[in-house]
Amino acid sequence: MPAVVNPVTQRRVGAAGALAVAAVVSLTVSAAKAAVVFNDTFASSTINLTSTPSGNSTSYDIASARSATASIAPGHLLITQAKSTSTIVEAQAVFTSSPITLATAGDSIELTVTFTDTVGVPVAMYFGLYNSGGTVPFTDLMNGSTSATPPTGLNSVATGDAFGGVQNWQGYNANLQGGNTATSYKIQTRPKQTGTTNTNQDLLTAGASSSQSYSGASQLGSAANPGTIQFVVGNQYTEDFVITMMAGGTYSFTSNLYAGASASGSPLVTINGADPSTASPPLGPFLYNGFDGLAFGNRETDNLGDAMDVQSVMVSTNVAAVPEPASLGAIAVAGLALLTRRRKA
Repeated sequence: MPAVVNPVTQRRVGAAGALAVAAVVSLTVSAAKAAVVFNDTFASSTINLTSTPSGNSTSYDIASARSATASIAPGHLLITQAKSTSTIVEAQAVFTSSPITLATAGDSIELTVTFTDTVGVPVAMYFGLYNSGGTVPFTDLMNGSTSATPPTGLNSVATGDAFGGVQNWQGYNANLQGGNTATSYKIQTRPKQTGTTNTNQDLLTAGASSSQSYSGASQLGSAANPGTIQFVVGNQYTEDFVITMMAGGTYSFTSNLYAGASASGSPLVTINGADPSTASPPLGPFLYNGFDGLAFGNRETDNLGDAMDVQSVMVSTNVAAVPEPASLGAIAVAGLALLTRRRKA
């Protein structure tokens, strides 16, 4: 004879099963809120290959206005410039295949880069976060030359890589030009580029060079000049760049440079910026699709062959992740299994 199920008990079991599913969903979503979305110490990353990011690796594509060299090994991404009185070098990468969208007030994204000084002189350094629009950096810009035929690299005389690549990346960067004027420590926008030369592939250095840098930047903030930043050879430093969504769909920015291997203690220099709704052109809406690209680099003006030895690159956020469809399926199966066990009991 079939078992008689009390309708009240059945409803309670059904409710319990639904609550169990909801609880598992809630726990899974909470677990997905991990702050770190990208953490690279270069154990498996590459140089000058197509960016295909995972949680802890990608390809860093090096772009330079002069000849540069780069090597990668666990704990080290070393980029060295040729001696020059004016040259730019930067590493560009896609860090996630799922852009981090800042949708509500308080949402933030943070780029943390730890590096070691290898020269010991004041140097202009740059760090940025971007929306890639689904395109990846070019892989052939490391050895820039105005004398090559045709010219190559981040030069206004070169045109072979003017279109595509990071031309239409949009975002923000922190500029730390030690030893210059107060406004040399600043936050800037990086809009889509509409020029016809390879300077379209620069992501970081607007205003630094008329023949190597991108154009159309708006300055969003600056810091009081703390004097010359004198790096100590062999010492580690950490840059921490944070973008936060504010009410009204605009952004605020904080850049802190620390002495040491972590973003802690008293910063050597702090830059604060705001994304005003009165800016022209408007600065906020073009990033509503999220952040998925990054860049960092420096500019040499001392003719010493500056180098940047990076130990780690990390991107973190407080934006909650949405479970993948496969995860949702697993959650549903788990909930149904729990419901079935309760009914058999």
